[in-house]
Amino acid sequence: MWLTYNGVQRAEQYFRIRNLYNDESREVYRHIALAMRAHYFMKNGHDYLVEKGKVVLLDETDGRLKNGVKVNTGLHQAVEQKEHVKVTDNQKTAASITFPSLFGLFDKISGMSGTVKGDEDEFINVYNMKVVQIPTHKPVIRKDYPPKIYLTTSEKLMHALNDAITLHKAGRPILLVAGSVENSEIISELLLDRGIPHNVLNAFNIAREAAIVKDAGQPGAVTVATNMAGRGTDIKLGPGVKEKGGLAVIGTEMLPERVKLQLAGRAGRQGDPGSSQFYISLEDSYIAKASTKRFKKMYRKLVEKRRKGAMPKELTSPRIRLSLEMLKSRVADGEVRSRKKTNKYEVALRIQRTQFYKERAKLMNNARLERTVGNWLSEGIDDFLNTQTDWSPSQLQHLINEHFTYKEVKIPDNLMYNRKALKKYLENLCTDILKDKYKTLINTEQLNQFYRSALLTALDSCWTDQVNYLNDLRIIVEPWSLSGRDPGYIYQVKAFESYKNMLREARKKAVDNLLLSRIKLNKKNQLVVSFN
Repeated sequence: MWLTYNGVQRAEQYFRIRNLYNDESREVYRHIALAMRAHYFMKNGHDYLVEKGKVVLLDETDGRLKNGVKVNTGLHQAVEQKEHVKVTDNQKTAASITFPSLFGLFDKISGMSGTVKGDEDEFINVYNMKVVQIPTHKPVIRKDYPPKIYLTTSEKLMHALNDAITLHKAGRPILLVAGSVENSEIISELLLDRGIPHNVLNAFNIAREAAIVKDAGQPGAVTVATNMAGRGTDIKLGPGVKEKGGLAVIGTEMLPERVKLQLAGRAGRQGDPGSSQFYISLEDSYIAKASTKRFKKMYRKLVEKRRKGAMPKELTSPRIRLSLEMLKSRVADGEVRSRKKTNKYEVALRIQRTQFYKERAKLMNNARLERTVGNWLSEGIDDFLNTQTDWSPSQLQHLINEHFTYKEVKIPDNLMYNRKALKKYLENLCTDILKDKYKTLINTEQLNQFYRSALLTALDSCWTDQVNYLNDLRIIVEPWSLSGRDPGYIYQVKAFESYKNMLREARKKAVDNLLLSRIKLNKKNQLVVSFN
């Protein structure tokens, strides 16, 4: 989202600032954007829930809670402020890996799914794995009816509920599927108004999932659920249910094809009878997010016809069905392209991650780090001295107090201020400071432990910043496509440059950790290190 011209003027007036887009006001604009997104894009019951004073994200595909997961860039904190709960600290990503990269670490991989045949091309391209279709143990006799399409959400829900009530009266168990936690609560209220007893399976009562699924196949049982309903479990049919037609799955929103197949597959398992019927409205969020201008224009025309009473409630036009199939195909293609782009960006991160952990392993396994420390200090000093060409006594004094020692250091009057002399002087200063620290320690093993702690802390800190930068870089490079440049190429170039910068920054932080840290021994003569 972004502010219009009038919005910018209102913001500048409210916050009493002259220019919302200058460097001093950048954070103000960022927080305005985050607040707007939190209020208008993040919906309680659809994107997140508030549980025990905490904002917990919801998985849109299956309605499960994503405990421990946060939206980065400050949006999570904006939602917490919106819901008036305790605002937590913004977290940084310490490590990141995609599923293809994770699976690539194994020598042998395999998988099993009942709905993967339609994506076999992607599996061969991404994982180099063939999809082999195995016939079902018993023939599938479930009846999958064509979706029924309506103009508005209210019409769709009323027809879905009427269908469910008819089947309920016939003694068949019903699985009513909602597209979100919020919608499952709405359907539950409508069923209560009709006097229909039922269970609700969503993120609010996930603890009772096994018990709810266990009873979902009993005669006349009605279960309202999000997409999470009974995945990976068989809904056992109660006595006399097979003779009445088995479990009936009724979907109340348009869903991706694989999710639709998974939900339909709750019924008709192991040769049992069953049926699936999905109800769609042109106001479904899945359609609204992906509809084109032409589709929206068609929707407005249909709304106008409905006002005049010139059309039936169920939409049976082949044009509408074809438009919805094209929309679903377009969304699926977009998701495939998005995953391909993610995997393409992952290449740079994978190479850097491999190299980073090699560097880290060297530090972990090296029993004598004196030479490594000397090299890191030498490179760090070079980077400090490269910040400017000419040095004065006051500038050198400031550098020493900021990165080498807080104690007063008397710089020799005869010191030559050329690059070679300055580096030699600073290296000797480092040696003296480390010798002084060594007097606190008992043996060289503790000294090596101190060295390792200082270097690893510097490296890990810079790597966390690097991972966050690479995540942000994906967004930064996208506008390059508007100028005809390949965002993937720009990403690779900038990622490589940033990794070199990260190593330089790690060397400089190591200088701070080695020289400015405070070390002491506790009562058990164990080393305690405090970094600034």
